Amino acid sequence: MKSLIAAKFFLALALVCSSLFAKDMVLTTLDGQKIVLHEDNTWTFQSGKRAEIEQDFTVPVNGGKIVLIATDGTWGFVEKEIVHQEEEVKADSVVGNGHSVNKDVMAANAEAQKLALAQATAKIKVALGKLKIDGTKLSDCIKRAEKDVTKKEDFKQGTGWDVSVRVFLDRGSILAVADCAMKKDDEAADSTKKASGSKKKSGKKAAAGAQ
Repeated sequence: MKSLIAAKFFLALALVCSSLFAKDMVLTTLDGQKIVLHEDNTWTFQSGKRAEIEQDFTVPVNGGKIVLIATDGTWGFVEKEIVHQEEEVKADSVVGNGHSVNKDVMAANAEAQKLALAQATAKIKVALGKLKIDGTKLSDCIKRAEKDVTKKEDFKQGTGWDVSVRVFLDRGSILAVADCAMKKDDEAADSTKKASGSKKKSGKKAAAGAQ
């Protein structure tokens, strides 16, 4: 009799637990949309509209977990967040201007182009601030990217050649530069390790100095 009662108790407990875990979860995205995560790893919008998105995206949730919302209508947990470059780049265009005066026209052109490239590099670096960019590749990537370069030369008696150079990159070119200069996962991991190592060394030096 006792074994029968115990069996019924555990059966009831199992049914309660299964009903709890069978409940759908509601996830709120960063832009405020509510997504229902179903037990069978499919998802729908709480608003009732069809579960159609243009690209996969991730949403961080409590406990350090990350949920992947996929275009095929499924969801699951992943280890890393997805970063879409086009959403992280806020600039639609970048302009770099350079100016130089020199009695040698070649030298004036070279200096003006150098200054224009440096200004464009600095602006793109800011525009790509949220992405893991290798700064050492940036200038070279800008040189290789498609861009509009306009130049104005004017000879002035007594001073020499007055040269102005303007470098213009549209959004497509900026994204191309980002793709070119993007750090790979292993490079990003190495940078993190180096930064961590530097902090540890600094901490040891500080501790030694305190002694």
